[in-house]
Amino acid sequence: MSDKAVKKKGNAVYWVIGVLVVIAYLFVLVPPLFKLVNRVEPFVLGFPFSAFMIFVLGLFIAAMLVLLYEIQNRRGEL
Repeated sequence: MSDKAVKKKGNAVYWVIGVLVVIAYLFVLVPPLFKLVNRVEPFVLGFPFSAFMIFVLGLFIAAMLVLLYEIQNRRGEL
């Protein structure tokens, strides 16, 4: 593949990860979206559902950032 094709593919991966992280942030920060999961019941692992969702979204965002770091590290972009 040419350098341009590899660069385009790399940019697409960054965009996908970026969009997923922004959606996760918006789910917590924008009140109409948070209302979708703002429930006390059901309890999940002893936490109310809304607290559990914030925890899961935090783990998801952390995993996406680690994935982004690994991709950049393997490509030598760091």
